[in-house]
Formats: sequence, structure tokens, C-alpha cells
Amino acid sequence: MDKQRLTMENVLDLLLQGQISAGEYAGFVLAPFLAREKRDYSGLLETLEAYFACNGNILRAAELLFIHRNTVKYRLGQAEAMLGCPLSEAGVRLKVQLALYIQRMSNFSLS
Repeated sequence: MDKQRLTMENVLDLLLQGQISAGEYAGFVLAPFLAREKRDYSGLLETLEAYFACNGNILRAAELLFIHRNTVKYRLGQAEAMLGCPLSEAGVRLKVQLALYIQRMSNFSLS
């Protein structure tokens, strides 16, 4: 499959149709955070995981991470900017949360 045809809109459909692997899916969705030539964005991934684990409750995510709620808000804003999609959209949240789950459960490197 031509990787240039992957978009945030169609990547989940392609995964479900078996046209891309779970690793390719997670790698595409999380690519902005995993690019090694950029800054280390592991804090953003950790924040996203906490945010999802707390069902979108920013205050609970902040408590889980032992950081201020405004830091969580700031990081979520950074994540949205990097993804180019708002986390307020249920479809975007689903795609990102699934990609994080795949990454966590896989033993392969996505970089």
C-alpha cells in the first residue's frame, strides 16, 4: 500500500480491512510523537495515556501524573497541534487511544 494515501480519516478503515498491519496503523497515528529527529515527546504520550485512562477527566489525569491540570491542558493542546486533529472529536480519540494501546501491547519498535 502506498503510505502517502494514509490519512487520519482512512487509517482505521484500512486497518479493519486488513490493508495495513497494526504496527503500521500505530506508527502512522503516533508518527508525530515518535519522530526521533524531533524533541522527545514521550511526556505527551504519557499524558495522552493518562487522559484516556481517566476517561477524559483532566483533573484526574493531572493527579495520576502528579502534575498541574494546566500542564495537562497544555500538553493536550500540543498533542492536538501535532496530530492536526482535535481530541474533542470521538473518532480522533478512538484512533489515538487504539494506536497507544497497540504500541503498548506490541514488542516491536514503531520508529
